[in-house]
Amino acid sequence: MTATLSPEQRLLAACIGQPFGIACLAQPESPRDTRLNWEVAADLASQHGLAPLVYAGLVKLDVAAPMEFHERLRAQSLGALVRSEAWIEPSLAAVLDVLQSHGLAPIVLKGAALAYTAYPEPAQRTFSDIDLLLPEEEVCRASGVLRERGFSLDDRAKAPEHHLAVHYVPDAPVGVELHCHLLPRPHPYAICLEQLRSRSRMARVAGVEARVLAPSDALLVACLHLSYTHRYRWFLLRALTDVLAITASNAKNVDWEGFFETVQRSRASGAVFWPLQLSRRWLDAPIPAWVLSGLAPSTMRRTLVNAVAEPCYLLDDEVPEGSGVLYQLLLELSLYQGCSLGTQVRSVLRCLFPPPEAVGHLSARLTRSRVRYAFHLGRPSRLARGIISLGRLILRLARENRRA
Repeated sequence: MTATLSPEQRLLAACIGQPFGIACLAQPESPRDTRLNWEVAADLASQHGLAPLVYAGLVKLDVAAPMEFHERLRAQSLGALVRSEAWIEPSLAAVLDVLQSHGLAPIVLKGAALAYTAYPEPAQRTFSDIDLLLPEEEVCRASGVLRERGFSLDDRAKAPEHHLAVHYVPDAPVGVELHCHLLPRPHPYAICLEQLRSRSRMARVAGVEARVLAPSDALLVACLHLSYTHRYRWFLLRALTDVLAITASNAKNVDWEGFFETVQRSRASGAVFWPLQLSRRWLDAPIPAWVLSGLAPSTMRRTLVNAVAEPCYLLDDEVPEGSGVLYQLLLELSLYQGCSLGTQVRSVLRCLFPPPEAVGHLSARLTRSRVRYAFHLGRPSRLARGIISLGRLILRLARENRRA
């Protein structure tokens, strides 16, 4: 099944590819496509943190865009450049200098690393927090060093287990997250941090020599961050652009065989396959066909997940009435391909019978009582809706298969 991008999404895909030298096949059939809603396209670029990159691509693509669209992206691009040069880059350099002066060698992760190692210009990769990975025994020491230098600690919100509470740079709206793990725990993947550290390399980041992940490991982290950590919910297009940036900018440096072996060994094939697949389908990311075929799920599972891994659902949040739980179930199940059967069964049960704190639309009276909550989840009408939704999905797939 081929995903159908809207005219606005095709425009963004075409613009995103230009700075990386990718002549995206998804570009609009005509620069004057009357179906294209320029305001929607601008909103989409802003929502996904892609306005600077889209603007750079728009200039290269030479699309006859309305002046309002052009100027809106130009203003956001200039704003991102000012933020990058005035706050982000000095803050990142200061953090690295402080930690390195105390004998600490953090690995710069995610946007802060990719901006300087994978994107044509640092300001084209928007981000708000600086993510650093340190050995578990060094994280508290690093926190103490930063606080001694005037960094404030946000201890109001409960920090996730894989990183400390956010440290804020003095006189700048920039947060620093000190990670001791890559993903929230418990998680089902066997990721060896020591191997990632041993493969890391030195690169010029914000004018400072610092450690970054090897391109193949940066690709693994980008995929896991999008699929497992964010469940495809936040900045989806920017995350898929990260996949494009890593693979296009490091075409000769990605160790695809090592990457494939690491993904298989980590039991993360499902969490990695779909980000790679989506980035290739939507943005023409140069992913080798043998990598995708080797990581691909069974035909039946791939067909079902393909039905939800479409722009109308992932980007526009358009779900057929009554099918929300089914769509979320299929997307959730895709994360655990490669994991044990027990892990996959537990993921299905968590999706069908979520804990009360994960269901925000129910009244406190209902969620406080385990009995009432159990009856609510197990009521026959809910089961019937699920069966009907699955039936509709199967019929839709059958019709599309016949047309194909």
